[in-house]
Amino acid sequence: MASHRRPRAPSPTHDHLTSSYAPTLQPRFPTRAHDHLDADERRANAQPGKLRKHHIGGLNLAPAEWKILVIVVIIASFVRLYKISYPDSVVFDEVHFGNFASKYIKTRYFVDVHPPLAKLLLTLAAFVGGFDGHFDFKEIGKAYDENTPYVIMRLLPAILGVAVVPLTYLTLRGLDCRATTALLGAFLVTFENGLITQSRLILLDSPLIFFTALTAFFWVGFSNEDAQRPFTEEWWTWLALTGLSLGAVVSCKWVGLFTIATVGVCTLRQLWLLLGDLKVTPRLFIKHFMARRYA
Repeated sequence: MASHRRPRAPSPTHDHLTSSYAPTLQPRFPTRAHDHLDADERRANAQPGKLRKHHIGGLNLAPAEWKILVIVVIIASFVRLYKISYPDSVVFDEVHFGNFASKYIKTRYFVDVHPPLAKLLLTLAAFVGGFDGHFDFKEIGKAYDENTPYVIMRLLPAILGVAVVPLTYLTLRGLDCRATTALLGAFLVTFENGLITQSRLILLDSPLIFFTALTAFFWVGFSNEDAQRPFTEEWWTWLALTGLSLGAVVSCKWVGLFTIATVGVCTLRQLWLLLGDLKVTPRLFIKHFMARRYA
């Protein structure tokens, strides 16, 4: 009876082991043959989906952020506009600034320590409300009569106070803060008691703070554009808007000079860094300097 034996397996050879069992080893670090591109060429040859897109002013807000920001603005509006007609009498420095508006409307000459922009804005609100300058705002506690549009005059600082809230959020996002951090900053400004009080009365502080916040926002946008694409149309726009808002700040109250000083120090830092950049030619540096000086 013939025995049925299992056929003998072929003996493993070196080629068999290396082809079937040995793992394929890849170099851990690229060699010169693999890494023949420099950094700029690698960025140029990267996948389009992974390239960092340019966002105007460095702002990259998701659609959900705009919805949340609208909700925050609604809350800020409620806080600043709720019962803005109360009290219906002259409060604190409404004595001075309401009286200045009255004199502007009656074209009477007066001298004040502060520049005129904020007072002119209050006068504009009074003029739109039909104020003829008859009420003299003589003393604190004096009741407003029915022909004095004090509510409309208070609305202007209130609206500017509300506008500071989204400016705070956008500025923090422009500084590359997370959305939660920017939202926290916006809420802190929304419920800050001093800001609420100043924005509910006929005072100069709310316009001053608004233009200060506007300056910070424009400056952050300009700095982001300057870091990515200098001397573009957007770059010039942000720079010009920064200059205009700086002029508005100092035209409200003289303390706006501190805002100019702050932006000036930041400008000197930018120029100092450009001066040490070997890629910036003397001609290009002069162009940067002159643009900041005149704009």
